[in-house]
Order: sequence, then C-alpha cells, then structure tokens
Amino acid sequence: MINGYLLSIDWEDNRSYAAINILTVEGKKIRIDAVALGVNDVQVSFHYVSFRAGLHTHDGRACLGEIEGGNISTDRLTLEGDFGCFDVVAGRIEITACDMHE
Repeated sequence: MINGYLLSIDWEDNRSYAAINILTVEGKKIRIDAVALGVNDVQVSFHYVSFRAGLHTHDGRACLGEIEGGNISTDRLTLEGDFGCFDVVAGRIEITACDMHE
C-alpha cells in the first residue's frame, strides 16, 4: 500500500460498513472492507484532512493522494498521505483484489 494511491473512501451512514479503494504501486486495485460485528460500529477518525482536486496517479487516474504510511490489522487500518491521516476501527478488516473497472 505504501507509495500507492488512495482512490476513494465510502462509509455507510449506518456505520456498518466502510470501503477504502487503493491503487498499489504494482498497478493493482485493492479494496479494504471494514465491517461492523455485533454492536460495534465501524468508526472512522480523521486526524487531519487535506482533500484537493486535481491529484492523479502515475497513469493519470484521479485520486485523493499518494499513501506515505500505513498500518493494518484484523480490526484497525491507519493511512497517512497527501490526503491527511485517518484511522478505521471495525469488527473485521479484510483486503480484496478488485477488477480495475470497478
């Protein structure tokens, strides 16, 4: 993920699910799913935010910025980069490979 690009963040208003889409340095798209389990909601905490229009990946795809640091475990994701820094805490966090056209 490091040196990849943050493509999008989706967080359902009922806090049961969040998806983070990333383009890796190898050019593969992955989705990180954060899923609530039981009574624990998916929590997203922004430590600082810097969303700007006009950022692009190395191949010209629009993005939120380059990922400069991060950490992932079974229940927590932290990403830092051009977009700022945020944490996602959930019952379960999974990484899924995606079709580039999704």
